[in-house]
Amino acid sequence: MRSQLCAPTPDGLLLEVLPADEGDCLLLSCRRGAEVHHVLVDGGTPATAPRLAKRLAELPGGRIELLVVTHVDADHIGGMVRLLSDPAFKLEIGEVWFNGYRHLPGHAPRPRGFRDGENLVDILTGGSGGRALAWNEAFGGGAAVRDEGEAFSPPEVQFNWGLRLTVLSPTPDRLEALGRDWQKYLDALHRAEHSRQTPQPRVARARGEDLEAMAMTPSRDDTARPNGSSIALLAEFGGRSMVLAGDAHPDVMAAAFSRLAQLRGHGVDVPFPIDVFKLPHHGSQANVTTALLATVKAAHYVFSTSGARFRHPDQAAVARVITRGGPDHTLWFNYANSRTSRWDKADWKARHGYQTRYPDEAGRGVSLFLPASE
Repeated sequence: MRSQLCAPTPDGLLLEVLPADEGDCLLLSCRRGAEVHHVLVDGGTPATAPRLAKRLAELPGGRIELLVVTHVDADHIGGMVRLLSDPAFKLEIGEVWFNGYRHLPGHAPRPRGFRDGENLVDILTGGSGGRALAWNEAFGGGAAVRDEGEAFSPPEVQFNWGLRLTVLSPTPDRLEALGRDWQKYLDALHRAEHSRQTPQPRVARARGEDLEAMAMTPSRDDTARPNGSSIALLAEFGGRSMVLAGDAHPDVMAAAFSRLAQLRGHGVDVPFPIDVFKLPHHGSQANVTTALLATVKAAHYVFSTSGARFRHPDQAAVARVITRGGPDHTLWFNYANSRTSRWDKADWKARHGYQTRYPDEAGRGVSLFLPASE
């Protein structure tokens, strides 16, 4: 079924999952009365930048309240660097959240002029000749990170216009792991290379119509260090909730959901309820695990990828969402192609109680609007 791109006037939360090739580019809009505030999470690949610039030019007010770069991977940061490097880009930016070299545990800031980060660091600090931007100010200039252990309280940032953001990932150990090979990952980034995919067990691929067999395909959890450093956020506005997971590791996300279920009074060993889950790592089976899905239940699950480069989403990951995602949920895909349209089968949807949504037009992505409930 095709989705409708929303231009809502009621109060609520709008998520636009823009076409970003194999990457993420997410625009969040919070509307209350006549006021609309925008948050941009990731910029997709470098090729995404012109499409993103065109969309942002349409925003009223000429301002983005918050710009989040989840981690140093080409399909998340590439388009953002190109966008911010463009002299024609004039939108006002309230703040940027991004964990650079200076935020890695045990790694002292390097002197300017040394290659301490990708081009984004120079942009944020004004070193490239442009305007300096507020960088991680919500965290006192430190890392956007949550604590480890069992009794942690994830940091929350409340904006005066109603949005609350809770940091679910990363943890200090994942940032520290990234720092051990920081230069290697930067070199890969400058070559526009992506993080290595986690090798999966050599098993026969489940075929036919048995979604449960697909879901039970053995897989190994993601171990890529850039992915583990992803900033993952719970966004809440007007009584509605969305999780934007970047490429975060499944064990870190599962622990965060379990802890939130306790802190918010849902109980122990109870899935944390949300409205929307933008799934980690574009629907990789290494990130969308059965253990993760046991800790969260959503009404809407979002896959952001064209599938052209890494063949995401993996069939095991989609089957896991279908069979373990809870009753009456909807799968959202920002590209319609052979890898995504295969899930739009009437008998599967009737048997497992789910719906599908795809772009109305090629190159448009999908938009999901949640009317405010309070």
